[in-house]
Amino acid sequence: MLRDALRRYRNAPGAPGGGTPPAPGAGTGTQDPPANTLSYDDWYKGLDDSQKALVDGNTSGLKSALQSERSSRQALEKQVAELAKKAEKGSEIETQLGQLQAQLSEANQRAEFLAGAPAAGCADPQLAFLAAREGGHFDMNGKPNWEAIKLAHPNLFATQTPAPRGSGDVGRGNQDPPKADDMNALIRRAAGLQ
Repeated sequence: MLRDALRRYRNAPGAPGGGTPPAPGAGTGTQDPPANTLSYDDWYKGLDDSQKALVDGNTSGLKSALQSERSSRQALEKQVAELAKKAEKGSEIETQLGQLQAQLSEANQRAEFLAGAPAAGCADPQLAFLAAREGGHFDMNGKPNWEAIKLAHPNLFATQTPAPRGSGDVGRGNQDPPKADDMNALIRRAAGLQ
């Protein structure tokens, strides 16, 4: 009889403590990390035309600055190569120009690699550049062979999951707290309903 009354009371609309039990972790101050993370490309596809125009207008200056920097580096590299040809064979200037040319070539290669790494899905571009350089995963023009890099080092392209969020409780760590029994759960257990 008491059980029947408790069931009716618990299922009655507007009953205090009735309805659905709270979700796990509700009221504890912790939040679960999002199930999936949104990439820039997915976010950009979801924008309407006016929002895309606003984003494109903001990034066009950055793109043009990057392109002008690339072209000025290439022009400087060509000038150094021409000066190296004019220098006397075996002189100190020729050696220094050769070293400068190698440094410029590596800087261009690094810049191109780091610019293309996000599009290739690289999680750690700096480490991937070092691995690609050591593994010889560049073509004759200095462009990276992304497929060879992915085959040699798949962990550099793994999708990263965010670390679980911590709490303000010192020493508790990132684990969910043990489920605390609320008064409703205690009454249900005592009544044999759970």
